[in-house]
Amino acid sequence: MSNLTQNPLNPNTQPLVIGDLSVRQDEDGRYCLNDLHKASGGENKHAPYRFIRLEQTIDLVNEIEQAPDMVLGRKAVNSIHGGNDRGTYVVKELVYAYAMWISAKFHLQVIRAYDSMVARLFTENTKQVLITDKTTKKDRVPLKDAVNMLVGKAKFLNYSDAYKLIHHRFDVEHIEDIPQDQIPVAVEYVHQLMGDYIPKAERMDDAELKSLRMLDADTTNKVMNYFHALHDEIKRLGGVSPEYPNFDKESIVSAVVTRMVGSSRMLLTIGVSGKPNISFVPNNAWILSDENIAGIIGDTAGPDKSVLPDIIYAATKRLSK
Repeated sequence: MSNLTQNPLNPNTQPLVIGDLSVRQDEDGRYCLNDLHKASGGENKHAPYRFIRLEQTIDLVNEIEQAPDMVLGRKAVNSIHGGNDRGTYVVKELVYAYAMWISAKFHLQVIRAYDSMVARLFTENTKQVLITDKTTKKDRVPLKDAVNMLVGKAKFLNYSDAYKLIHHRFDVEHIEDIPQDQIPVAVEYVHQLMGDYIPKAERMDDAELKSLRMLDADTTNKVMNYFHALHDEIKRLGGVSPEYPNFDKESIVSAVVTRMVGSSRMLLTIGVSGKPNISFVPNNAWILSDENIAGIIGDTAGPDKSVLPDIIYAATKRLSK
């Protein structure tokens, strides 16, 4: 392994810890001798610059930089001048040599600290491999096609909900986390969902159809009762009622209700069971967003002028905060 890539994830993800002190690393993973010096006791005779000037250290640096596994152009020693990270940074082999130069006790302490770091790093690397070992878009085409078919036929099941079901079934956060050998199983699971969701979404009984058309028996009776009451009141007042048009009575009701609907605003919602529900929206109600709120307030057909001072006050108060 290259002595400049001790931590392929992030040089600072799993730092070398000596006692209570974490040894800093530079961007290439070299370790700070100044931190090691502090961890050893900080005696002046063990200052990093003294170690770097030793003939034995110079020879070791040359051997390291000429080794076949050394990244071309990289240095075994890196000095950073100024800033919070200033210091002398060296590769792993020089860390061992520096610790050995100080004392056998400190050398053993560094070896054990490095072994502990490698163990933590191995665990982190294992997790990283599991995370990065994901399927490709091509691998997931059958699953994507199955989801498209499910959402297209179910009508009231959207993509977000469909993928949430898959994530929950395979205990993953994203479909790319599903192992490749589990993709066929996931496709089969989506096919099972089609049997569960499509009949529910497409099934609608007669009462629901009448509700959607807004011409169920209750509405018809109410309109007919209204016409009879109106006819009786005209007769009571001595007037003459006009003749009914030559239409079926239910057609008249349909025309009246259609006119009522045509002059009203309605909101159509779909419940979780797939049942539609229609409700009337008041004429003084608007659907607002950040993009259209100013235009609606400024439109002559917008809110009544009597509420504009309250709107201005609320906006001014909000801006002052």
